[in-house]
Amino acid sequence: MAVVEIQQPSDTTFRLYDYERTDVGGRHRELQIDKALAAIKYDRQSPLKFDSTLLKCPAFTIEKICVDKYEVEHTNGRFAILTVVGGRGQISWQRGTVNVSMAETVLIPACMGPFSLQGSFEVLKTTAES
Repeated sequence: MAVVEIQQPSDTTFRLYDYERTDVGGRHRELQIDKALAAIKYDRQSPLKFDSTLLKCPAFTIEKICVDKYEVEHTNGRFAILTVVGGRGQISWQRGTVNVSMAETVLIPACMGPFSLQGSFEVLKTTAES
């Protein structure tokens, strides 16, 4: 079983727990429990659509691609993040090929255009919503 965490980038971190880690001076880092709880929007639920192959929310879309020999994908002008969740294979594009296996993640630039997936593996393809 694999767990993959997908999140939007943010410049804000609220620590709820820090695993008893200390800084170079031996001090525990500050926790921001009150700020974290205040940031939760309890009355709002994100409109998520989920089925066996797709998760779609306002920020991003995740597709599960099961590769059995060969698949062609397109960037459609948006970057993609490919995370291998099973098996192994290759990602190929006009200028090269990279081997991938379980737990590896590859960033596909928006300008790449078409690329192919070859082998026998499962990939989560994450793309940002416009």
